[in-house]
Amino acid sequence: MAQEAFLGVGFRVSAHLAELTPREVNEVFAKRWREMSPSHALVTHTWSWDWQRVVPLLKTMLQGSEIWLVTVDKSGATLADAPDPAKVAGMLDRLVKKEGVKNVTRYCLDNALPAENAGRFCDELSAKLKALGLKIAVSPGLPAGTVALGEDKAASVTEPESGMLFAETAMDAILAKAPAVTCMSFADLPPVLTGGRGPELGIFEWKKPDFKTRPPYYAAAILAKYIRGPVKAYPATCRNPKVKGVFLRGKHGWATALIVNRTNERFMSQLHLTNMGLPGDKRHYVYRAGDVPMHPFGDIQPCEDHRVHAGKRVGWHIPLPPNSLSVMHCVPDTEPPEQIRFIDVSEANGGGNQLKWDPVVDRDVSYYRVLRMNMPRFKFARKTPIGSTIATQIIDANPPKGKKAYYAVIAVDHYDNYIQ
Repeated sequence: MAQEAFLGVGFRVSAHLAELTPREVNEVFAKRWREMSPSHALVTHTWSWDWQRVVPLLKTMLQGSEIWLVTVDKSGATLADAPDPAKVAGMLDRLVKKEGVKNVTRYCLDNALPAENAGRFCDELSAKLKALGLKIAVSPGLPAGTVALGEDKAASVTEPESGMLFAETAMDAILAKAPAVTCMSFADLPPVLTGGRGPELGIFEWKKPDFKTRPPYYAAAILAKYIRGPVKAYPATCRNPKVKGVFLRGKHGWATALIVNRTNERFMSQLHLTNMGLPGDKRHYVYRAGDVPMHPFGDIQPCEDHRVHAGKRVGWHIPLPPNSLSVMHCVPDTEPPEQIRFIDVSEANGGGNQLKWDPVVDRDVSYYRVLRMNMPRFKFARKTPIGSTIATQIIDANPPKGKKAYYAVIAVDHYDNYIQ
């Protein structure tokens, strides 16, 4: 065993997200976050927070993820360049108790303080939080051992190769007993915060057409989605040094295997899993550096069409494409959400068609995928993706002129189950 409690993959999230419109939240940021369901978010806090805008975003977008909060500006300093512990404790108390953001689990000091001052600040803040009855850990920087994939390793962020580098970094971090991996910014910072400087470091673009995803988005997405911690990690060795793997075992026996093939050849891998019962449907997700599955609305790539063979004594038989990341995951739920049968269509303000539908009752629903069709028969129609959203309405801004348009809305759950 390499380690016993790897938490998972998370992302940096900046306070500028409060500038988003409701549509951008529903169709881009919250939709993509909810689909990935990362283990944690490193959220930047400023003393000039607009609470009325930030708090709803935290509740909508980051539900299900731990929030690690960090203050990036100073106010009321009592130690050299450190925030006032009493003021920070008051802010956290308001955030959790009054505003109801219950998933705040850690406060990270993001100041380059001498070790003595940083330790003193953390001790004082921990004592105040305990007195307030808040179970929030305090650390000088990221939790000890957490691997941060930052600017130095994201220089080639626009290249498909960087998705492979991220996968290898995550795998190395797991085997090195790191508690978690925190990726580069979830989205680019807006120009007002970068002063027009590059490179942009997010895995998708900020305020560009369709908030275009970058290639590493799809490698980060399947890692964040299918490494659900805490998990026990076991190294997987291969005779070829350019093929590396790790096997993860979580609660209730669910399992995930990560394999990176750094060769230019396709292999048929055999992962030996001795005496391990593996419940659930076995699915294979692949990130190919030479053929990244870009999607106009950032939907994560579906599982491969083939079935992963799982022998009782041998384990999994897995095809490994050249220069790729493979993620095998035991999916505990294979039932798709119910079908949406009624869609109300009306003329939208400003043009186009506005679509509305009733929410699906299934609590496992992740988002809704919306399609426009040229005929009412779904199976035979030509389908055009309109968007993906966590809301129950969307606008088709460019319906065909002079022709009838038909629509279908498909509910997709957290395990990528949906009615075909």
